[in-house]
Amino acid sequence: MKIKPDLKIILATILMALVMLPVMAQERQVTGTVLEPDGVTPVFGATVVLKGTTTGTSTDARGAFSIRVTGTNPVLEIQFLGYEKQEITVGDRSVINVTLQEEAIEVSAVVVTALGLTREEKSLGYAVTKVDNEELTQVVTSNWLNGMSGKVAGLSTVGAGTGPISSMRVTLRGDQSLNYSLNEALFVVDCIPVRSGATATSSSSPYTNSGGDFPVDFGNGASDLNPEDIESVSVLKGPAATALYGSRAANGAIVITTKSGRKDRGIGVTINSSVVAERAGYWPDFQTQFGSGSDMGLNEYCFWTLNPDLVGTTDYPSRNLSRYAWGEEFSADKLRYQYEGKDWETGLISPTPFIYKDDWFTGIFQDGVTLNNSIAISGSNGEGQNVRFSVTDTRNKWILPNTGFQKQAYAFSFETPVNKWIDFRTKVNYYRTDSDNMPMAGYHQTTVMYNLMWGYNSNSMADWRNEYFEGRFNEINRNSNISQNGNSLVFAGTGSYNPYRVLYEELNTTDKDRVFGNIGFTFHLLEGLTLDLRSGMDLGAEFRTQRKPKLTYVWNNGFYREQSMLNLEINSDFLLKYEKAFLDGRLTSTSAFGGNNMVDHYRRNTVQLDELDIDGVYHINNVPFGIIADPSNYRRYRTINSLYGFVSLGWDDTYFLDITGRNDWSSTLSRDNWSYFYPSVAASVLLDQAFDFRNNLPAVSFAKLRLSWANVGNDTSPYSLDQYYSASSISGGYTLPSTIPDPMIQPENVESWELGLDAKFLKNRLGFDLALYNSSTTNQIVSVDIDPIVGASGMKINAGEINNKGIEVAFYATPVKTRDFTWDINLNW
Repeated sequence: MKIKPDLKIILATILMALVMLPVMAQERQVTGTVLEPDGVTPVFGATVVLKGTTTGTSTDARGAFSIRVTGTNPVLEIQFLGYEKQEITVGDRSVINVTLQEEAIEVSAVVVTALGLTREEKSLGYAVTKVDNEELTQVVTSNWLNGMSGKVAGLSTVGAGTGPISSMRVTLRGDQSLNYSLNEALFVVDCIPVRSGATATSSSSPYTNSGGDFPVDFGNGASDLNPEDIESVSVLKGPAATALYGSRAANGAIVITTKSGRKDRGIGVTINSSVVAERAGYWPDFQTQFGSGSDMGLNEYCFWTLNPDLVGTTDYPSRNLSRYAWGEEFSADKLRYQYEGKDWETGLISPTPFIYKDDWFTGIFQDGVTLNNSIAISGSNGEGQNVRFSVTDTRNKWILPNTGFQKQAYAFSFETPVNKWIDFRTKVNYYRTDSDNMPMAGYHQTTVMYNLMWGYNSNSMADWRNEYFEGRFNEINRNSNISQNGNSLVFAGTGSYNPYRVLYEELNTTDKDRVFGNIGFTFHLLEGLTLDLRSGMDLGAEFRTQRKPKLTYVWNNGFYREQSMLNLEINSDFLLKYEKAFLDGRLTSTSAFGGNNMVDHYRRNTVQLDELDIDGVYHINNVPFGIIADPSNYRRYRTINSLYGFVSLGWDDTYFLDITGRNDWSSTLSRDNWSYFYPSVAASVLLDQAFDFRNNLPAVSFAKLRLSWANVGNDTSPYSLDQYYSASSISGGYTLPSTIPDPMIQPENVESWELGLDAKFLKNRLGFDLALYNSSTTNQIVSVDIDPIVGASGMKINAGEINNKGIEVAFYATPVKTRDFTWDINLNW
């Protein structure tokens, strides 16, 4: 049988062939080799990709590759770790030989060290880690110190987690003093030490007591800083790095440099907005099998205990007061008389299924949000004069209802040459923070967490929320002898409060203003000789109130407290510095001599009402007839005078030696002991330079061995040398302190050494920083218990020794680095 050809098929085949001919003609094989910059050594593993496609290959051990290319003008992208990426136009060639070029190696980073001196990191004989603004603000958090976590080996940030601006405790290489408050790192902003300690209310006990101690964390000074205004952070670890700061930096220093105006001519405007959402994500591991009660007792499983036959009745003889969660086993088939079963309009009670309520603990939490908006304007005339001004507004709603804060930050910076011999600079930062309520901490009935932990797991949080906002009051839902027509007071059945009452009526407010800044002049006296004069101030004023309505646990008649605090620290210093090179630049030297005067003044005034005349009116005059307010006052004054100097030497840009010395005179010690000296020595050698790794070990881009030793110390708190009297609660009476002072107390002493190795490989794409350190703290200033028969319970003495040693390893890598994308990996241990 003949097959008749189909004309349509024939034409379609011819047309397809005509279309494919040019394509087939353009696809061809290209081969070649990839060599190192010497033009001889092959590169194994270099990637070769046809630009704009996913077609690619890699070179073999001989540096050879083979790839099929298409198009009229194909381009090959060739790259390898540590070398610059190259794009080669193939044209009509079938063989492509490529010689890679070494990627430009970043010069040694410049970091800010003690006293605000900028130095090349490679020349330092101690551990320093620099964190740029981009790393701090890459992930926005409610507290900028959270952005430091995981970026610096040996740095630990611990937050109290008790509120939206809870204090952050920052330590470097652990604790090395028995005095808890002396273990934190010193914060230095633009060469001026600033206050960073916690501002929580003090309490000798985690329980609320009749003394009126209600622990509330109002945040600390370090958290006040605005990350949008921070240029960089240098973390100085170890006494050798911070010896020039004296006793305050015995535990390391966080040196912060804020932003200045732009360096090039012109005006720039930067606008940033961010939204941070937060949610409580971790809960205790609760059991869900048994209801309230103990020993699986059948009489302790519900809020009301009454005859089960009395359905639809208001006759209930008692209520369950059990605070335990090991009662009867939950079951939907069991009908029990519970809090949710009462009809509040008719007063009738009906049984409801005895089941576990998922929101009994978690239902009070809400989604938190922080809104942050900032604008910065900077400008320069291109001739050394620059200015910057920024405004930042932060508004926070925290994860607990009726808590949060508002904060405004203003920053100003100005630099200008006065003439060819004098430069002037100033920076000022102002912060305003206020909150209508900060949650209480501790373990007592007037904290939210206490009430939640002792709540019923068979009761829904929605019941307590509705109870409070609808203004209901249940006469048996009360604590001890407290009862009054009005809102509900206690969490049903447990003797604990309704947590919504705690959050909306037991308020802790704060209004805080803080300003810190500095002013300075640099005099260019001779070639290489400069004199820096500067003075800085950190001034903080805060007003707090703590309110408790009547029928509050312990404070049945109400409570009110006002506190006003003022904290002022002034640092004034000078530094005469001389830089000179000898022997045709092979020997470089920098020497300096300077001094500092630090004045610290703190004042706190408190007025407390242990009883209110009119409930809900919070004023120091709202006291019943015949009762007066209880005032108290505390003041602290301290000063430290210092002289210091250092010499830094370098040879052939390979060998470096630093020698420093500082002497402090502290007003908190006796004249026989108030003077103490801090020496330090640090040395380093660039191994890659000394042993010509560029030719002998080309894979090693940088290697530095460093060794340092230092001896520093701590003084004691003010008024620890002599006894002083305190006014008692009895009018006209005074009492002695409970701790006997030692007038001959001596400063603590910290001796430390450190050995470190820094290495970078493959054009700085891989690297590590290894440090071994050992420090010993002696002459600890501690209080010890003594026999009360002597009229005191403790005595302050020098005793004890702490040895702190460890190993730090920081590993970093940049697997991918292109013009538009960089992938960095950092691991700290």
